[in-house]
Amino acid sequence: MDSCDKCGNIPIIIKKKQSGQKLCRECFIQSTREKVLRDIRKYKLIEKGDKVLMALSGGKDSVMTLEILYSLYKTKTFRFRH
Repeated sequence: MDSCDKCGNIPIIIKKKQSGQKLCRECFIQSTREKVLRDIRKYKLIEKGDKVLMALSGGKDSVMTLEILYSLYKTKTFRFRH
């Protein structure tokens, strides 16, 4: 049985097509969170004073986006008003 390339845990939930990297649930979430934060900073998607409106359809993409934004709020990476 395959194990996570980052931490060695089993089971893996995803194998990335381009890199071939295999990740468990926790490492996949952390990897995605880090990429989102990197892109927010790189492309200046959220800057000081910006207001962020989050629409939630209930699908996996919007739920993941909400979870990532909430984790950035909880860790005080960005200051959000709610």
